[in-house]
Amino acid sequence: MTTEHLLLAGWPLPQLLQHAQARAPGLDRDALVQAWRQARSAWGRLVDREAGCADHAGMLPLPAAMAPQATRLLADPALQQAHRDVPVALGLVETDALMTLQHVLAEPRLAALRQQVGRGLADPALAALCLPLAPVGPCGPAGQPHPVLHALKISGRLVLAHGHHRAWVLRASGAKFLPCLVSACDDLDDAWLAAPGLDRNALAAAMAAARPPMLRDFDRPGLVCLSQPSPGAAATLPI
Repeated sequence: MTTEHLLLAGWPLPQLLQHAQARAPGLDRDALVQAWRQARSAWGRLVDREAGCADHAGMLPLPAAMAPQATRLLADPALQQAHRDVPVALGLVETDALMTLQHVLAEPRLAALRQQVGRGLADPALAALCLPLAPVGPCGPAGQPHPVLHALKISGRLVLAHGHHRAWVLRASGAKFLPCLVSACDDLDDAWLAAPGLDRNALAAAMAAARPPMLRDFDRPGLVCLSQPSPGAAATLPI
């Protein structure tokens, strides 16, 4: 079993319980339900305070030191194949402006990235981590996504589609902007072409929300639980 950070905000309780019990059959169900109820109250207050926070997300040009990696990436046939249906651009996206549809971050993967990132990366190393060339598997709708950090730009919002673990660890290291491949989507149909692995219902709900779940919410006490495996059981601890 793997320790996981569970973002409770915007996650329906039945889906949360289904995931948690499938991953850790010995989970303390009552503790998880209680944590979810507390997060629901905190989430309601956050929605009132931060309505519109995801709107008008911008993208900055890549710095010159990242240009060689960007040039190689755009020439990569695997990336061209994976992102052939919707126009794309490379630029810097603000970490605190990224929406997320993902509710789970695996701690072992985060720990490995923390060791790799340390206290931060120079621009060339940051570009290599966020915009890697080698695909992780077959590209396109039937395969795995290209490993590049990928976001969708829809109606002035940025939805992180791939690279959540890297983005969160880099944000924690102090990175306020990250190099990212951005698909310019006219509507939700374009979004589903650009990132066919995303949950369509969750994407539609997030786009309709005045204050959708954000990547930075993984850092908010009260909105996240740590699913911690232990011998014979898994405790759920609020963090």
